[in-house]
Amino acid sequence: MKNLLNSRSILKSRVLRPIKPMLVIAFVVRSSLCWSQTVVINEIHYDPDVKTEPVEFIELYNIGASAVDLSDWRLSGGVDYTFPGGTTLAADAFLVIAQDPAALQSKFGATALGPWVGKLDNQGETVSLKNAVGDTEDKVDYQLGFPWPTVGDAPGHSI
Repeated sequence: MKNLLNSRSILKSRVLRPIKPMLVIAFVVRSSLCWSQTVVINEIHYDPDVKTEPVEFIELYNIGASAVDLSDWRLSGGVDYTFPGGTTLAADAFLVIAQDPAALQSKFGATALGPWVGKLDNQGETVSLKNAVGDTEDKVDYQLGFPWPTVGDAPGHSI
């Protein structure tokens, strides 16, 4: 059972009979998303207004009360990016990861990590944020249309 449990596991039990000796069944529930999740994918800019500008980006937000070490965390899906060692995200802070950080800085004046490998799909896809041991911290399955805001579609808006 030791191999089944980690910091992301929840142990639940159920008493089947309230007689002595009690029979207790315990089972492990592993959530695909960390129940103590504090870092979320907050914004996705997937379809720039000028199609030749490499200014796609993903913004993360730390909703927690303390800093989170993002060393060796990874964004995956249409893009692939591994956070370098020593990367931290302060409490109540944002972090942008860009297709091309210099192009993003030039267009929007924003500082970003990157570059990543790949490209975000303009029709939608799943983007995942995984921690250093590979557990999913957050994932977003974005797409054009409902339930996503139509403002994300054109020209060059993000969701």
